[in-house]
Amino acid sequence: IIFNRQKYMSAVQLLGAGITSGLIYTVVKWVVGRTRPFPSHAAYVPPFEFHPFIRGLAGLIKADNMAFPSGHTGLAFATAATLSTIAPRGAVVYYFIAIAVGVERVLEGAHYPSDVVGGLLFGVLAAYLADRTAHKVKHNAGLPAIEK
Repeated sequence: IIFNRQKYMSAVQLLGAGITSGLIYTVVKWVVGRTRPFPSHAAYVPPFEFHPFIRGLAGLIKADNMAFPSGHTGLAFATAATLSTIAPRGAVVYYFIAIAVGVERVLEGAHYPSDVVGGLLFGVLAAYLADRTAHKVKHNAGLPAIEK
């Protein structure tokens, strides 16, 4: 809001990207059913073993230890991509922070590298969808186009 004259739409776009990212990764985690890489964990599952739709519909609401895609990385990249459209001067910094989040998730042992790449892709997709939606809302409301 601080860096853009069209304050409210920028905030709505950023919020929309975050919510969309959360919805995408929640559904994909449930559909894929890949667990976290905790070899010491009692319920360790090898990296390429998947359990789609684990626990039925209840698994969609509570996805314990599901890893693909990385939700933290997805939100970080959704935020970076959205901020890059709102305030492009800081794009390098935004993406650097998002990459750092993904690297941290792998180094911590919470995700496989492919989980982080999945989070990156779904995060950027969420930002794109939020951007397109914001443009359509402004157009349909008869408001001036969003300036970049």
